[in-house]
Amino acid sequence: IQFDLYPYNFNDPSTPSADYLIWKIDESAGDGANGKGFDIGFNNPGLFFRYSPGPDAPTTIVVQIDQEDLPLNSFSHISFVTSESHLLAYVNGNLVSSEALPSYYFEMDFGISDIYIGKPLYPASGYIAPAQAQIDNLQIWNRGLNSVEVNEFMTCNPGPNEIGLVGFWNFENGNGNAVFDVTENDNNGIVNGATWSNETPEQSCVFCESSDAISITFTSSGCTDSYACNFDAEAACDDGSCDYSCCPGPGCCHEGTLWDSDLQQCVVA
Repeated sequence: IQFDLYPYNFNDPSTPSADYLIWKIDESAGDGANGKGFDIGFNNPGLFFRYSPGPDAPTTIVVQIDQEDLPLNSFSHISFVTSESHLLAYVNGNLVSSEALPSYYFEMDFGISDIYIGKPLYPASGYIAPAQAQIDNLQIWNRGLNSVEVNEFMTCNPGPNEIGLVGFWNFENGNGNAVFDVTENDNNGIVNGATWSNETPEQSCVFCESSDAISITFTSSGCTDSYACNFDAEAACDDGSCDYSCCPGPGCCHEGTLWDSDLQQCVVA
């Protein structure tokens, strides 16, 4: 999962232990340790990503981004990536934290639930603790991104047909209370109480289209020796073709001499 984040503050002391930014937890079997899924939120140390495996697994899996790695009041690019062995946290393309995955991770059941951005809605257990932040360019993938891809998509958003991209909300083509998933999966959302902002993270994409003009310069080659019989004044590169078979004549005159047409010989210049 990747997104651009503009945090105003970390955990609000007047709320529970976390202010939730993204919530996807199936609480059909109960809340707390009974939930299945993942959530992202602010706590006192900073920003966390947490897998909740439900009551059949020993414990949750958490990776933490500390406050010193996440500046307030400016955009940072956040990536939480699952590799074959670790849960990784990136800020602006830099790996800042990791947590080893337990063996039971690959057998986890994440349940079925909606995704809430900003805070979950009632009756979800975290509904009273909204995040104090702006979010943009939220991407959810069904595969682990490598560090090169993390950095690539930090400066230039992925296309809607990228392999493994299951949801992408760029919050640029919303309309009123609707926010659209730009992938073909149509995971469109409903805005409840949030506000649109003109503050956006910087993007820098460089594309080469099939119709782009390509300038090619051809450099002529030939004999560049002015004393040769076949000297080519237009040639920029010598191709080894110089011919001196016209002797006696101008081609016989080497450096420091020149052809005297009256004497029909080379004379000292």
